[in-house]
Amino acid sequence: MGPVMMIPRLSLLAVAALAATALLGPAQATSSSAVLAQRQWSLMDKCTKQAIARFPDHTAEALAKRDDYTRQCQRDTRVPVREGMAPK
Repeated sequence: MGPVMMIPRLSLLAVAALAATALLGPAQATSSSAVLAQRQWSLMDKCTKQAIARFPDHTAEALAKRDDYTRQCQRDTRVPVREGMAPK
C-alpha cells in the first residue's frame, strides 16, 4: 500500500474522530445534571440515615420525630424534601 492510500484513510479516521467528539458534547451536559441529581440524592439519604440512627424505634412517635429531623436536615442542606414515613 502506497502513501497515496494512506491520506484517504487518515482523513476518514479524522472525520470519524470529529464525529465522535461532536456527539460527546450533549452527553456531557446531561452528565453534569445527573451528577447534581446524584449529589442531592446522596445528601437526602445521609439525612435519612442520621434520623434513623437518632430515632431507631418504629413507634408512631419515633417515626414522626424521624420525619421532622429528616425534613429539617434536608432543608438545611438545601435539597428537595421527601415525603414522610410516619402514619397519617
